[in-house]
Amino acid sequence: ELGSALVLHRRRVDAGARIGAGGYGLCDGRCQLTVTAHADDHSPSPVDDVFALGRGGEHVALMTDAVSLRLSEAEVQLHPIWGRLVKGGHPLRGLLSARLTDVTGQAVGLIVLTDKAEGALDAEDEALLVHLATIASLGLQHIAQRAEAEHHANEMAATFAALADAVVVLDAQGNITWANPAATALFGRDVVRTDRTDLARRLDTRDAEGRPIPFSQLPSSRLLRGELISKERVAFTNSDGERRVAIVSATPLWIEGEPVGGVATWHDMTEREALLDRL
Repeated sequence: ELGSALVLHRRRVDAGARIGAGGYGLCDGRCQLTVTAHADDHSPSPVDDVFALGRGGEHVALMTDAVSLRLSEAEVQLHPIWGRLVKGGHPLRGLLSARLTDVTGQAVGLIVLTDKAEGALDAEDEALLVHLATIASLGLQHIAQRAEAEHHANEMAATFAALADAVVVLDAQGNITWANPAATALFGRDVVRTDRTDLARRLDTRDAEGRPIPFSQLPSSRLLRGELISKERVAFTNSDGERRVAIVSATPLWIEGEPVGGVATWHDMTEREALLDRL
């Protein structure tokens, strides 16, 4: 949509004006471009200096058909839209545009220049602007991708936070890099960045037969070696001194054939087993 287009518009509001910037979009059903310009010897023009554009024209062609567009001063003056674009009848001394694109190559905005300190806008200027637009597009794509990644990460964190089971994420060194609130409740403390050796000693983890589990055979240790853990019963003492029972499952994460950590879930069975013992 042209309403999302970004336009950096360089124009002449009076003699000596050199730099302008603004935004392009739909307002009250009309395409409008709001600009402000500045010159060394003049105060900036008002930001609310608005002029209307009809749908269509060279800016639309640039968004859909061409990577860049260059018009001479004479071509601009003869053009029905660009010839008298600025309210008040200020002619443009030329037009040079390049489009901004998203990661799919779809046009999402424009960079537009309409003046040059010396001489006319030429092919070298056009090549430079296309290069600058490419760099700007990459920057905008990076921002968009980062925002999307953060959004997905927040969604995932919210999903895990809502789970009743404890979920912990380990990196390749065995550090717990993330844990949901259920994990904090189960272990009686926040285990993120906790030293795994010290944590194992404190938990005193035992198997279904009540035998201590060696550190190398703990579910987390086997997970880091790439082993898939499925529904193993363990008992441990949390930081509150409570003896807990859990069913542990864990899935390793792989990159290029090497385990780089994993995700483990701990389903608390303490209350259920206590109930069964009373029956």
